[in-house]
Amino acid sequence: MKILICQLRTHGDIIRTFPLIKSLKKTFPDAWIGATCFEDMKSTYFLCKDYLDEVIVQPILYLPINHFEYTRLINCEPLSHAVEKTREFSIDVYIDLHGVFQSALFGMLSNIPIICGRSYHTTKDGAHLFYNRIADIESVKINRMFRHFLIARSIFPQLEPIKDEKFNIPDNGFVAFVPGSSKKGILKRWPITYYADLINIISKDERIKVILGPEEEDLYYEILNLLQCQVDLSKIDLFSYYPKIFQDCKCVVGNDSAPLHISTWLNVPTFMILGPTSPAINSPWEYSIGISTNYDTICNGCDIWNQRCLNNHKCMNKLSVNSVYMALKKFLEKVDELQ
Repeated sequence: MKILICQLRTHGDIIRTFPLIKSLKKTFPDAWIGATCFEDMKSTYFLCKDYLDEVIVQPILYLPINHFEYTRLINCEPLSHAVEKTREFSIDVYIDLHGVFQSALFGMLSNIPIICGRSYHTTKDGAHLFYNRIADIESVKINRMFRHFLIARSIFPQLEPIKDEKFNIPDNGFVAFVPGSSKKGILKRWPITYYADLINIISKDERIKVILGPEEEDLYYEILNLLQCQVDLSKIDLFSYYPKIFQDCKCVVGNDSAPLHISTWLNVPTFMILGPTSPAINSPWEYSIGISTNYDTICNGCDIWNQRCLNNHKCMNKLSVNSVYMALKKFLEKVDELQ
């Protein structure tokens, strides 16, 4: 049997497919498991390489420059090579986790007999029209990692999250702070001055690491000038470094970002600070050691990916250092009990 998983973009969304991929490989050890995504996301799937046989790259589809009376919706010529390559694998099952026109179309064009996705009210662009197996997901406000299992179970009802491999919490491990985000998702950041205040308080009782990723160099000197304590401050340039860095950490603290989804996937205790994104969708899921904290109300006036907020970033700016500290302190006490 050959199974192809589709999640086209964002590092965080791709990382949240890993528990499903791992479960598929454990449930069907002799199956061929592949993934398909955009070119700039391919390296992120390498974090899960032990459970994948192939990563197939899809091109981004653009509107044609010249068209006549709107009869051409997209330019499919760049898609031909990827489709032809995929057809050669003779894949049996396509699980579309992305749920948009292109991701669904790709499964059909690749002559895959079973094409599975979500029902029409949780997909976009008519994606559901291409599916011959539909998982009736009634709400979009479901934890993303768990939602993937609900979709896949419409074909493989025996699939279960792997929850018996808890990460070994090291004695005297670091509390790792990951205060950044992608450049596009900058509104998901809690203010760096708040992070510095929190770190200065926590450092009285804990060993601290501060980790800045490939899109967060703008924070380096700012946080360096704000810290009043001894910390291990690191800059990394590849997502593949995070699993190794997290090995000696008792807890990872940060925003709704790819590194926090990595720590959740690895079962490293994870404390997520949420603002404009939904806790129901993005918090650490129940099969990990993790919680989230957020302001009283979710910001409805925030356009994250276009970096606009009608409420002056209220959801993050009004989330006080003291309230986060109290929640984190309680969580760390729980982590200490698990050691």
